[in-house]
Amino acid sequence: MTIACEDRDFVEWHGGARHAAVWVALVERDDVGGVLASARAALEPLLHTRYERAPHITVAYAGPLPAHGAMPADPIYTASRFHQDLERLRGLRLSPFEARIGGWGSFQMAPYLEVQADEFHAVNAALTLGSPSGHRYRPHLTVGLYRTATPMAGIAATMSRWQRPHLAPLRIDSLALVYYETHDTAGPLRLIGNLSLHDAAWHPSRHTVPV
Repeated sequence: MTIACEDRDFVEWHGGARHAAVWVALVERDDVGGVLASARAALEPLLHTRYERAPHITVAYAGPLPAHGAMPADPIYTASRFHQDLERLRGLRLSPFEARIGGWGSFQMAPYLEVQADEFHAVNAALTLGSPSGHRYRPHLTVGLYRTATPMAGIAATMSRWQRPHLAPLRIDSLALVYYETHDTAGPLRLIGNLSLHDAAWHPSRHTVPV
């Protein structure tokens, strides 16, 4: 069975922290966006109508950003933790790499398209440092969020009729640290900065909250 995602402000999780950060690979290709839209249309009755996050491959959750008086359930993502993560990523000595988009799959709360690249597993392992969540890591592109609980068998039957167009491999040139508003489960991602895989240089955004 799927789990219906609640569209609400999870105060018990963020404890007053306004933003949370996550490491991702941003996917800025129109054809990928089109395929995600096609998959979303096939599952439209089961999904929340609003999902504003740009196509991205999640690498690792970072945590809530510092906020005065906030007491979040997760450890705060401090500047010290950010610089440690940056050094771990640089230590991998990754070069730009290719990732392939596979078929559809589903978590209990969200359907997705599979993404295949060993490098993502290496990056996740470096950022999670053996955390139990790392063993469950699955690179993916989220299609949307379920708004209702329904048997997986029905979803599989629906998606068996969906034809995914062929997609050329993705070229991953950088890893991005982004943030989102904690009160909005489907809101947009905003850029904090990019780590180039060409020269390991960090390029901060000029228009977002600093880390």
